[in-house]
Amino acid sequence: DQQGNPISFFKRGSNGYVKVVLTADSSLATLTTVNLFGSDLTSLGIGSFKTTLSGESEMILSFFIPADAATGTGDIYTNVFSDWPSRGGTPLTAESSTKVRIQ
Repeated sequence: DQQGNPISFFKRGSNGYVKVVLTADSSLATLTTVNLFGSDLTSLGIGSFKTTLSGESEMILSFFIPADAATGTGDIYTNVFSDWPSRGGTPLTAESSTKVRIQ
């Protein structure tokens, strides 16, 4: 939900919230991308943020779920880069993913 508490599904026609928690042992410039895909592999949104991590950081991103989005199990993918790959950025960690029900 909007406060970062776990939910059981994203409802079509409303906002879905994704909480991302990152931890760095030292000060590190990062670009984080979050991609949400519906059960039919349609992109439902991409969010990104650049920040300098030091310790633990928490962000909550909002995605509007269209009323006509396919119901079923969707996927959320999170990647952390040093910068945009088109600018020579490289992955700083393996991709993280989770599932979300859309109804």
